[in-house]
Amino acid sequence: MIETKRFRDDHSTLLSINSEISENLNKNYISTNARKMKSLISDLLSYLHIHLLVEDKALYPRLVQYPNKEIQDRVKKSIEESSQIKDTVDKYKHRWISSIEIQNDPDTFIKETNKLLDVLLKRIEKEDNHLYDLVDELEARDNK
Repeated sequence: MIETKRFRDDHSTLLSINSEISENLNKNYISTNARKMKSLISDLLSYLHIHLLVEDKALYPRLVQYPNKEIQDRVKKSIEESSQIKDTVDKYKHRWISSIEIQNDPDTFIKETNKLLDVLLKRIEKEDNHLYDLVDELEARDNK
């Protein structure tokens, strides 16, 4: 049996951190709270890293073997997209390495952070509402 609850819970945590970042993603906040913003970004990226690692090691390998072609195809596509997301996150992480960079260029930081958050939101929505829903539906049907 494949449980998606843990991954949905991870998404809730990521969305919560995402929301806090979004609420404070403005020049006024950043000018006086760049360290706090860097901390929030670090929390988001750390949590995301662990989430993606667990997906890659524990969830996706099982789903690729799932006896349903639609799930197999969706997982293969998710794996490909995950690679692109990791690249985006790595570039972002290396660009905004400290609060000083954030404070020195708040406009670019805001723009790039919004872009990153948008990528993550779309990915979470896709997994929750397409992949995980399908897995849950098939698991429920198969366990009857």
